[in-house]
Amino acid sequence: MTKPYKYQAFISYRHADNKEQGRQWATWLHQAIETYEVPNDLVGKTNSNGVEIPARIYPIFRDEEELPADADLGNVIVKALDDTQLLVVLCSPRAVQSTYVSDEIDYFKKLGRSDHIIAAMIDGEPNASWDEGKLKVGFSVGDECFPIPLQFEYDNNGRCTDKHAEPLAADFRINNNGMPEQGWTSIEAYRQHLKSTTKFNNKQIQVKLDTYQKQQNLTLLKIIAGIIGIPLGDLSQRDKAYQLDKAKQKARILKRWLTVVFVLALIALAAGLFAYFKKKEAILQKQIAEKSLDEVRENIDFINLDLREILIRYVPMSKRNKVIEKMDILVNRLQNNDNTSFANKLAVFNALTNKVDVIARSDDLDPNQAMPLIRKAHRIILALVDSYPDNEKLKLELVKSWNNVGDFNLHLSSIKEARIAYYSALNLSKVLNNTKIKTPRYLKLLSQSYNKTGILYTHTGEDIKALKAYEASLELMNQLIELDPDNLSYVEALAEIYGEIGNVHRYVGHLDKSLQAHQVQLMALQKLVAIDQSDNKNQSSLAWAYGHLGQTYMSMMDTDKAGEMLQLEFEIKNRLLESDTENVMLQNDLYWSYVGLAELEIAKIDLNAALLNYIKAHKLIESMIKRQPKNFTFQNNYSFSFVNIADIQLKLGRNKMALNNYKKAHEISTKNANSNPRDIELQLRMVMTGGREAAFYFKSGDYSQALHFYQPQLNILQRLLKQLPNNRNIKKDLYQTYLSLENIHYVLKDKELSINARNMAAEILKELNIKKPNKEKTHKNLSEL
Repeated sequence: MTKPYKYQAFISYRHADNKEQGRQWATWLHQAIETYEVPNDLVGKTNSNGVEIPARIYPIFRDEEELPADADLGNVIVKALDDTQLLVVLCSPRAVQSTYVSDEIDYFKKLGRSDHIIAAMIDGEPNASWDEGKLKVGFSVGDECFPIPLQFEYDNNGRCTDKHAEPLAADFRINNNGMPEQGWTSIEAYRQHLKSTTKFNNKQIQVKLDTYQKQQNLTLLKIIAGIIGIPLGDLSQRDKAYQLDKAKQKARILKRWLTVVFVLALIALAAGLFAYFKKKEAILQKQIAEKSLDEVRENIDFINLDLREILIRYVPMSKRNKVIEKMDILVNRLQNNDNTSFANKLAVFNALTNKVDVIARSDDLDPNQAMPLIRKAHRIILALVDSYPDNEKLKLELVKSWNNVGDFNLHLSSIKEARIAYYSALNLSKVLNNTKIKTPRYLKLLSQSYNKTGILYTHTGEDIKALKAYEASLELMNQLIELDPDNLSYVEALAEIYGEIGNVHRYVGHLDKSLQAHQVQLMALQKLVAIDQSDNKNQSSLAWAYGHLGQTYMSMMDTDKAGEMLQLEFEIKNRLLESDTENVMLQNDLYWSYVGLAELEIAKIDLNAALLNYIKAHKLIESMIKRQPKNFTFQNNYSFSFVNIADIQLKLGRNKMALNNYKKAHEISTKNANSNPRDIELQLRMVMTGGREAAFYFKSGDYSQALHFYQPQLNILQRLLKQLPNNRNIKKDLYQTYLSLENIHYVLKDKELSINARNMAAEILKELNIKKPNKEKTHKNLSEL
């Protein structure tokens, strides 16, 4: 039996082959292999080498560091090659020029493992440097894509011979009328290339794309077959069956969708017939009309929930809103016919809940508009549960309703009401789980409820409580994945939880734990995106995951890694916005990406580059404000944008411009805070902008003007702390304010007030240091995902 290797494969490549957009070969191949789902009927079987076939091909070794051309193989590389089952060489004319790639092939062959190498051709032509037949048809020595050690056989003593080798090859190149050209990892990038460089129409382009995608998939399967040690034919047949089964699942959803669309088309007619025949008192026709309505009622959950989820994931904003408007009209017609039956009461509840969901996902979020709908829906479900106390489906809906109540109260900063709602949802979820142990729907509901309470604690600054809630949610989600490892919605939820855990750890300074959590989040989302690259929701989540990792690396002072992650975040967000230009929320996402890139430039001490990114973010938020002037989130970011620009201008010595921007920021944040005094985030933003202006006056020597800003800031923070006594962020702001007041009173020679301020700051610092976690739960290892 062959010894087990640590690494399933080692990817050897020239870093120049991993930089071009749409041709990041090493990254793509690495992700494609690790996210490949081995067909179920192969998992656990023994291959020809006597090794058990795993469910996941993990881990793959890929060195991400660029070494100098004359560098020797490092200990890490040598050790990895020793412990690797299969060497995959990305072959191109650029790889031929890399002594680093040649040394890796040479070392692997000297181990006596020449038959465990796959040459993955991405560009150029093999053996063009010596095959006279190829030279005669127009290839040149510069087209050679096989590094020299790959071209020759090695003897039993590990010495290179003069006999030409025929390595196992996998071809990712494109056949362009008999001549190969470099392939693409991204089919969309290949599409854009064809559009810009050829005169093909869309149909002709699609044929080429389909042909290449089939070739790409088959070539990938060839590499995977080599890794898991089975013939390509066996894997391709099983893979087709496995992919067909997944396609059938999607087809069932589509069939259901099409059925509903057909029924929707009839509903207007059915509702009209119902009203007409009711007026004429034609009993028979009335029954026919009611039957049509009943058919729609059977699909009401799909209309309200599944269909909208499909629209959100795959349809651009402009088209999506038109479809949703039509759906709302049809659902309203249904609910207006009869509101007394159980079925219609439930339909009305679903319709109202769905409208709330639309508001929550819309560009122009107005929680005040949603609250009357939430309260009405909540009253209906409470009454239904009271009338049918044994109906567990209704209790499930009540949990969701409680969480909706909590979500919007939290958005309105009604913390007490939000807390009551979230606790009610959590307690009812626990009751349901006590009666249905290990039932997936109840476990998922309880996991979601813990996650909601975690969001509440994060909002109120209770970081330790937030971590405990998130970890309880995570434990339940891991149980669900053990029950159903192929359920993609569980993987999506897992990614969200790890993202929240990583953020909290970063806030409290646990950077290693933050990094670990965000890496798991990233891995889960990469898996989801690899399965369905057209799912915009998961693409957006993937972008944010890269951003979270970038922020963590920045906190760890690793600007190179941070830059890599933030650039990937930016590229995905920019691409999503290009495909859905009217989606204002995507514009808001890109705004934050520019802010992250600016913060990176500050860390690299390139203030001019930082200012340029802040200005790009500012222009973006200005265009969003023009479209939605009453959007508080955008207004909030607008004031933040002025502060960012002013901070850089101050460091660059442009004091007058900085002061003007600080004033604009404080004016906007004050207006927002006064218009919604219950919103704690807006109040804190007003404190922050006022603090910036106060700090400017203090540095300028205008102490009385600085005091004029700090005193009201102190009053606001003291009031907010009474509302949220456990909020660490408010305490931190209050601590900084007392320190500033201490300095001002000291300069003004008011010794008593200076000492009082210092003592207050010390008391707060004492509180902040007391509440630290005694013990943190560890997360599952990355390989267990």
